[in-house]
Amino acid sequence: MKKDKKILVVVHVYYLDQLDVLIECLGNITLTYDLYVTSDIKNKKIISEKIQKEKPDFNFIESENLGYDVWPFIKVINNVDLSKYDYIIQLHTKRDIQQKDIGINGLVNLGNGYFLNGGSMWRDNLLEFIKTKSNLHKCLKALENPKIGMCTRYNLIHNKPNIGGIMDDAKKHYPKYVFDIDNFNFVAGTMFISKIEPIQLIKDMNILIDLFEKPTADHKTQFAHVIERSIGESVYKLGMKIVDPFTPSEHIRAIKIKYTTLKIIRRFIQYCFCWVPLPKIRRKIKANINNYFYKHYMKKILILDNKFLTKAK
Repeated sequence: MKKDKKILVVVHVYYLDQLDVLIECLGNITLTYDLYVTSDIKNKKIISEKIQKEKPDFNFIESENLGYDVWPFIKVINNVDLSKYDYIIQLHTKRDIQQKDIGINGLVNLGNGYFLNGGSMWRDNLLEFIKTKSNLHKCLKALENPKIGMCTRYNLIHNKPNIGGIMDDAKKHYPKYVFDIDNFNFVAGTMFISKIEPIQLIKDMNILIDLFEKPTADHKTQFAHVIERSIGESVYKLGMKIVDPFTPSEHIRAIKIKYTTLKIIRRFIQYCFCWVPLPKIRRKIKANINNYFYKHYMKKILILDNKFLTKAK
């Protein structure tokens, strides 16, 4: 890896209590980088006091609380000369998974075949690519491959961008802001390291603040969710893909096998009870299967995955 490579790092801070973790992650960057931090202007003093110890020459940009972390990211790339950089890192604070986000089986279904526990698991997984120097180095090494454009953790690489008809709606109402690719992946949660070329495509869209709505607690689909997908789509537009180069393939394979096996067993058990004549009783049986079997073993899989992360540290 050439030492003269340069990184643009964009950090959006909404939850101040998570700032220290992000600063620790910045300490794992060994290449030259420029740092842009976005937040409400009232947070500038406390952010400056903390970040200056790690990166004295950082840039603070006041950002409106629109589009979650997506508009602040767009605001930075709209005002920076991307040609100066080889890679870009996007980080942000992210709230814990709330009870209302959890499904009937007590887990969060990402919709791509993977699940998450409550609490900080989603945020922790998103930060995994930069939580150690080793993980980040593996990402940078992978990005030297012309076929790889972006890196994040494997379970957050989402292969079903049209869930809920988001992309169908985007093509209808926001045709200028999608690339109309049939098959692509995106990062569920928008934290990643990427080559700069895909992000230049996003900048070329000339996205303006007026397109973003205020965030809502129920996470109803908004323009920010469209751009979250378009950022991933831009990678595939250039003939590249999103990968996880730091989690061993044997671990990913083992987790996938466990998920698949569990789903097969669950469906078989449900099939065995499909003969029950009363719908009310059938529904109760299915609910019990979810609560006492599926949920129990799904959580065991997540514990195994989390133990791997702890061990990897």
